Amino acid sequence: PNGEWSISGVVASPFSVHVLMWVVIATPVVIGSGIF
Repeated sequence: PNGEWSISGVVASPFSVHVLMWVVIATPVVIGSGIF
């Protein structure tokens, strides 16, 4: 289904960027807090 592919394609890309952003932000915070 073309519509379904378009929706998942539009959602997946920003979602991956969002997760990557959170990882980049959270990593130094976690290390700095001594949790990791």
